[in-house]
Amino acid sequence: MNPERRPIPHASSGRLWAVFFGSRKAASISSLFAIAVLGLLYIAYLQIQEAVQVELPTGPVNQTAFPVLSAPFKLSPEILILNSYHKGHVWSDNETGGVIEALQKASPKIKFYIEYLDCKRHPKHEHFEQVKDLFEVKYGKMDIPIVIVIDDPAFEFVTRYRSLLFPGAAIVFGGVNNFRPEMLGGQGEITGVAEVLNAGETMRVALSLHPKTREVFLVHDYTSTGLATRRETEKQLQGMSDQVSSRYAENMTRKELVQFVRGLPADSLVLALSYSVFKGGEVIAHEDLAKLLSENSPVPVYGVHQERLGYGIVGGSLLSGKSHGEHTAQVALKILAGTPASNIPVEVNPVTPMMFDYQQLVRFGIPLQALPEGSVVVNRPLPFVATHLYLVVSTLLVIILLISGIIVLAVNVNQRRRMEEALFAAKEELEQRILERTSEVQMANERLQVELAEREKAQGLLQVSETRLSEAQRIAQLGSWELDLTTNTLLWSEEIYRIFEIDPKLFDATYEAFLEAIHPEDRPKVGQAYARSLETKSPYEIEHRLLLKGGSIKFVYERCETLYDDNGRPLRSLGTVQDVSERRLAEEEIKELNRGLEARVVERTQALERKTLEVEETQRALVNIVEDLNHKTLELETANLKLQDIDRLKSLFIASMSHELRTPLNSIIGFSSIVLGEWLGPLNEEQKGKLAIVLRTGKHLLSLINDLIDVSKIEAGKLESILEDFDLFDLISEVAGIHEADIAAKGLVLQVKAIHLGMQTDRRRLYQCLVNLLNNAIKFTRQGTITVDVALVGEDERPGGQEMVAISIRDTGIGIKEEDLPKLFASFVRLALPEDMQVKGTGLGLYLVRKIANEILGGTVSVVSEYGQGSEFCLVIPVRQEKPDPQGGRG
Repeated sequence: MNPERRPIPHASSGRLWAVFFGSRKAASISSLFAIAVLGLLYIAYLQIQEAVQVELPTGPVNQTAFPVLSAPFKLSPEILILNSYHKGHVWSDNETGGVIEALQKASPKIKFYIEYLDCKRHPKHEHFEQVKDLFEVKYGKMDIPIVIVIDDPAFEFVTRYRSLLFPGAAIVFGGVNNFRPEMLGGQGEITGVAEVLNAGETMRVALSLHPKTREVFLVHDYTSTGLATRRETEKQLQGMSDQVSSRYAENMTRKELVQFVRGLPADSLVLALSYSVFKGGEVIAHEDLAKLLSENSPVPVYGVHQERLGYGIVGGSLLSGKSHGEHTAQVALKILAGTPASNIPVEVNPVTPMMFDYQQLVRFGIPLQALPEGSVVVNRPLPFVATHLYLVVSTLLVIILLISGIIVLAVNVNQRRRMEEALFAAKEELEQRILERTSEVQMANERLQVELAEREKAQGLLQVSETRLSEAQRIAQLGSWELDLTTNTLLWSEEIYRIFEIDPKLFDATYEAFLEAIHPEDRPKVGQAYARSLETKSPYEIEHRLLLKGGSIKFVYERCETLYDDNGRPLRSLGTVQDVSERRLAEEEIKELNRGLEARVVERTQALERKTLEVEETQRALVNIVEDLNHKTLELETANLKLQDIDRLKSLFIASMSHELRTPLNSIIGFSSIVLGEWLGPLNEEQKGKLAIVLRTGKHLLSLINDLIDVSKIEAGKLESILEDFDLFDLISEVAGIHEADIAAKGLVLQVKAIHLGMQTDRRRLYQCLVNLLNNAIKFTRQGTITVDVALVGEDERPGGQEMVAISIRDTGIGIKEEDLPKLFASFVRLALPEDMQVKGTGLGLYLVRKIANEILGGTVSVVSEYGQGSEFCLVIPVRQEKPDPQGGRG
């Protein structure tokens, strides 16, 4: 078949087409192609213009306005900047940078000094006393008008030592979490900017972007800053509990946090709060935490710090450290300009713009149109033309050259037409080959469909078989396992996890971890059986116990066989584990019943013989018992009247003693202190020693009288409870402070691991309990360490969901014998001591602690001790007790 050819025109215009294009059709096609190229050039020009106008903000867009220093001040005012952490901590570095930039922009005459407290690596603040001494040397003689403190530890340091180090300076703080006016402690000339993380707004936007979310996992550390941000976040998220549930992170190591985040369900989100220190003390930077969470979390991660943006978080209402520092500097500049610090209110609403990372938006399929109006998007890619301008220009030049070539090639169209017939014939041949090849492909496809159907059927049968096997193992309580000895990889069936009562997600399946679940007394036996099996290359079977979480015990029957290669090296161990606890318990019950039955038969036979003799004796005794009962009844009535008189006299005696004894004792203690302080004149060493004995004995006697009075009030139910609001950290510091002399005298080391925690309970009675417990630890410890530790009780251990705190006092003293533990909290009981130890006491201290803990503070006190190794007393009480209502109930 020959296609119909169009004759070449012979007119002048026809000759022009023939020269350049060969035909009108070729000329039309070339013209359309040229128009298309020109259109592409115009579109590229528009993209270049658009790329030039694109703005990609990477930080807050608001500009900071600084006050003008119109009031006179020193030519070179000196400002001390006290940073809570270390250089290199991104958040505090940005805050400090913002402060310095704002100060220098306001006036180049301002001089500043920067000090770092390094509290991320020393979170217990045990170095504050040495830092205070250093600052006395460095700044004691300087007239510093303003001290700027960055973050909570620096705020705590300055408010504690201000009167010693900076008595005339105004204090400006920034970055203080969960700010409350009572934190100022009544001090004047102090103001600043509170750090408020806008977790509520962040979660509101996150939930609108992820409407299927059912749970939010909030990550924070357990430093004072982390706990403060948690409390503030709990307040902000109170109204969202109906839509989603919130779960706060426990104190975790890096590995534990990674494992937990990897297992989050698909309908959850992660919100990163203040987090700088892992469990164990490892410090992590803001950006590193964002990378860690983003790389391991299958769900979106949001944040509240701008320093984490660009390192893996999707975004949120972000607080900038630099902006926060600039606002803090503004307050300082107002003071330099003449405004008293007391007239400047604390700023509690910092600016937190909505910011997002474009790469994370793409990762989780979030369209830009869904973001709130005015949001800032970072890492947004530039148009292709803007980023590859030279490539586009060079490509366009090539296209222009190609167009020129096309015009030249159009001259050869006539030659191309002569080849059309040959190409058409080749096309027919090619179509025939395509038809043949298509038929072959269809046949191959049909064979493939048959194979796929057979494979799906086989997979279905395999799945049914696996389901039946799993069900059979569950019914038989028989599980199977396989240990690859070359890789130490242990595989368990589902039934073994049920037998061992272990969550597969939390179990690192290795042979060593399996041995940890075996009862310690049976562990050597199991290990020897397995080692003997490998040595003899024979199977083994053994029955042993499992020690499960919570202390429960199971009996299991285990069988194992090992496979070897041609050289005799062990490759894999295959085995089964069956729960035989019910069988063992039944056997023990049968044995016990048999022994009891035999004993009962013997006893019943002997009893029947005795009963015959006793019946006659009982009849005679009944008459005597009736007469004795009548007589005893009269005696009991008389004794009851006497006991009532004794109880009344006891109350009168205690009331009298509380006045008659404490009044002279207070006089003795007071006058002894005056004389011993040499207020009335100098004393020699012998006189000082005698007076010290009098003072110590008087205080001991007064303490004994107070304990006796408290015991009497507790037993009479008349000990009243007065609820107060206070910080637990301050109370524990006060208790530790009054014992510093005793601890130093014995050469002991006191470690205090307290946290700032707002309490509402009877402060005086809690103080009394802690003093008694710490006194005991000091008295019964010859050398070593005494540790005071504070921790919040986990949600699973809280009665009725009430927030509880555990205060433990642990010593390395003489310990308590196991047989003495039951009588430890009894009144007037003193345990036996080693011959070389003499300790004074009445036996009332621990009795009072338990009574106050149970009946006044609404908690418990317990003890764990190993004789010769030391003891640990743990006081668990509610963080906030309910105040009694006017009707006498609990509000």
